[in-house]
Amino acid sequence: NDIVHDDTIVKIVQEKIISSNLPKIDLKVHATLPPKDPMFVDREDDIIEIIKAILNNDQCLVYGINGMGGMGKSAIITEVCHIFQEQLKSGVKREYVKNILGDKKYFIDGILWIKFEKDISLKKHVENISKIIEYDIEYKGIEDLKHKFEKIFYSSDILVVLDSCEQNEENFHEFYEIFLNRKPMLITSRKRFDNVTYKKDLYALDSKSAIQLFKQNASITSDKNDEEIGNICNELHSLPLAIIIIAKLADKYGLSSIKEKLNNKLHHEAPVLRNGEIENVSMKYVFELSYNLLSEDEKKIFAVSSLFNYPFKAETLKNILDKEVSDTLFLLENKSLLEKTKDETAENIYSFHPLIREYAYTKFEELDDSEDLKKAKELYFLNIAQSQKDKLKENIDEILFILKESKNDDNFISFVSTLDWWLDEFGYWIDREVLLKKAVAISKNEKDKNHFKVSLGVLYNKQNRFNESKKELKEALEYFTIKVESQNYLYINYSLNIIKYREEKYKNSYILNSKFIRESLYLNSSNWYGAFCRTNSWITGNYLYRELTEEYLLVNFIKDSKNIKDSNTMRAFEDIRRFLTAIEEYSKAKELIDKIEPYYSHYLDFNTLRLWL
Repeated sequence: NDIVHDDTIVKIVQEKIISSNLPKIDLKVHATLPPKDPMFVDREDDIIEIIKAILNNDQCLVYGINGMGGMGKSAIITEVCHIFQEQLKSGVKREYVKNILGDKKYFIDGILWIKFEKDISLKKHVENISKIIEYDIEYKGIEDLKHKFEKIFYSSDILVVLDSCEQNEENFHEFYEIFLNRKPMLITSRKRFDNVTYKKDLYALDSKSAIQLFKQNASITSDKNDEEIGNICNELHSLPLAIIIIAKLADKYGLSSIKEKLNNKLHHEAPVLRNGEIENVSMKYVFELSYNLLSEDEKKIFAVSSLFNYPFKAETLKNILDKEVSDTLFLLENKSLLEKTKDETAENIYSFHPLIREYAYTKFEELDDSEDLKKAKELYFLNIAQSQKDKLKENIDEILFILKESKNDDNFISFVSTLDWWLDEFGYWIDREVLLKKAVAISKNEKDKNHFKVSLGVLYNKQNRFNESKKELKEALEYFTIKVESQNYLYINYSLNIIKYREEKYKNSYILNSKFIRESLYLNSSNWYGAFCRTNSWITGNYLYRELTEEYLLVNFIKDSKNIKDSNTMRAFEDIRRFLTAIEEYSKAKELIDKIEPYYSHYLDFNTLRLWL
């Protein structure tokens, strides 16, 4: 038999342990790529260079592509990714890359494409990745996320694409650090980042490719106007985005008409460097020409659409403008001023190229009713937060952005009051802390201010920030005395006692819980009575005297309760049932189930509870 060395065995075992209970990454099925552009003009030399570099993992785990807006950075990376996917799925290889790819199949687990948007939360990106790989990744901070990603993607053969990185530098740097030296990465950005070694500066199309791109988008098949088209492309500095927009206009208005309008509008301007980003000011004139040829309705909807910081649905825009918009959105998309994709339900989702959105927003600011429209948007999303909870998840990033920008303190307080439980439940702890701090600072109502302090204290407790938690809770306790609001009084004391328990001050916590057990009975609060009893049952069962545990199990309380139909009693019952089962007191658990069933059969599946026992 062959001898297997110890280090080989250790490596095999480590890989088995790491891969156990983790998802089978299959990004070919859960596609993250933008769709293939049938009108893409082959930049064969550039594509060959990129593919050669990214496959040479020993020398290039990161390949950065830099270029001015509208140059086609995302388009060329999309094409590269589809080349890999085509070979993987069907064995098809483009003629010009056959020798490079050979017979080997690359990135067999697929391609993870992350497109950055302004102000989109890191947690939202994590949620999207969770959905793609069908594995729940709970976000608890960046260090925890690095550890989880390292495990999840440990043995997967994937390519990572970080697209439009200048749009959100903070999130880009986080993902860059997560995948650096672990997975090959393709990076696109208008801005150069110091920690990225750029391998490629993407320049304008050559003359032949520029003419081809124009003709495809203008539906021109004849070669007789190639010289004229070439001159137009030169005027546009052969920028792909500018060519596509002008070609769409030529398709509608005719080549001669557009050339004349362009000559009247376009000035020869060299590319400039502004705020660390390469820009071409001639793009402004392309957008201006295209905008001026829109109808008044198209102009209004084009401008107002820029009010959204994230992809939006026609229904959302319709509600804000109080008018039908679907047909106009279709026309704007057809003129390449809007981009359209579909969500999981096959509903249309609209978004802008970043450069076009920047221009569209300047037009929005010129509208006479721009401030009224901002208020209408804020009220629309406030209504979602308050009464359309089923739409919260798909709109949370837009809502969080509104909150960060909001100048209406009353609306802000209403938003935070409504969203606080939701942000806590779904783990938006970083955003929640920022919002709660601002709410405490601006609240004029003392009761609201102290409610937010309680939430902040409980959040800090969950993050093991005990001193900060105690400070907020004790300040709130000065307001929420037993006479002012007994439920918050008990809640705060329960939270403070939990901190003592988590700080391992068990006897102290036990004594205080015993005190509040009596106060809960006095205040007729079955919910908090159950909570304090449950905490003491944990303490006595695990850290003090196991035999004392049953004293705090609420069994007699529930049997003797005069308010057995109270919802708090039902929650207390569930706490006790779980605990009795955990300590293997099955007969007592069954007795409890029998007692409660007549009152709560419409809330709980008692047959399942008995079967589980």
